[in-house]
Amino acid sequence: MKDEKYRPLIERIIRICSIILFLLVSVLLVSCSKDEKNHIDTVDKRERENKPFMEVAESALIETTGWLSRDEILTIEQDDDGQAVFLHQFNEEEPVELFRTSDAIMSADASASGEYVAITHSSKSDSATLLIINREGKQVLSRDIISSYVLLEWDDTENYKEQLLVMALQEDWSYDSWLINADTKEESELNLPKPFIQWLDGEHIAYMGDANDRGLPVHQYGMEMKDNRVIYEDAVGIFSKYGRTIIASVDEEGDSMTLQVYAKGEFEKPIKEIEIPAIKKDEDYLMPYLDVPADGNRIFVLAPLTENESSLYELLEWDMMTNETERIVDRINNEPIASNMDGTYCLYGHLLDSLIDLEERTIEKIPQAEIM
Repeated sequence: MKDEKYRPLIERIIRICSIILFLLVSVLLVSCSKDEKNHIDTVDKRERENKPFMEVAESALIETTGWLSRDEILTIEQDDDGQAVFLHQFNEEEPVELFRTSDAIMSADASASGEYVAITHSSKSDSATLLIINREGKQVLSRDIISSYVLLEWDDTENYKEQLLVMALQEDWSYDSWLINADTKEESELNLPKPFIQWLDGEHIAYMGDANDRGLPVHQYGMEMKDNRVIYEDAVGIFSKYGRTIIASVDEEGDSMTLQVYAKGEFEKPIKEIEIPAIKKDEDYLMPYLDVPADGNRIFVLAPLTENESSLYELLEWDMMTNETERIVDRINNEPIASNMDGTYCLYGHLLDSLIDLEERTIEKIPQAEIM
């Protein structure tokens, strides 16, 4: 289970390596994007007649990092003058430049409200600068961090606050952690049990514990009181957002995965659950990619079509009122998804460089004028 515990870090490192590779061999990547294994070409395209759009030049786009609001997207882009974070709004021809540097930008993450963006950038391998700006690009705070890699997690709970968990990892897997309030600029040093966490509420986080005879336990940890308790004994993974906590487990035969949903930190009994095929890779079962819009009434699940490791996937809309699932798109790869707040669009892909229209059930690449 060791690889699964470090999956969030590994995924982010892969994304950073992909960015570097993109800059070195962008021409090759353009040709590779047309490869059949992408499977995006099998999905219907949205008609664009008489509709305005804006271009993100493929030679400039490094990474799409997520949503700032229901119709605003953050990107990291490269040009002759360095790298910059841009805000793209649907139907606007020109993006807004929020930040620019001669360093390499490693991440740009918006808070749940969209009022703040946390950026890490660096020109060294053992240190980075953490910068928090507001949505107009004005600096809120900046600090240097000695670290080989920095993990950022904004509070994205049901009653979220403008607070950011910062985990600074070293090569030996040791780490330091802080809690930063973007509104007040207050910082407090923490001693978290693990660096890979999910927010449960404004005071509690969840993390996967060490493997035991029963599997991987899920822990709930209070950052202020430092109370620590196991809320689930044998899990594959956990995802939590906007008051919905989803815990994945696998049956004894290992061919079926159960996703159980808990509401508002009540872990005695799930409010809903479904089964999907279980995929095992390198002795670990893969937690499906998930996301939740702000109302918490739906969960978007990227589920495998079969139990085979090489399986293609389908994006499901899981209704929390009826417990029914509906297919949005299928025959796509197992890659991250990120829903906007009202659940009308999803960003998709390791670089979040495709856009899924959840109402029209279409998917397309963002580069080459694909943001509508």
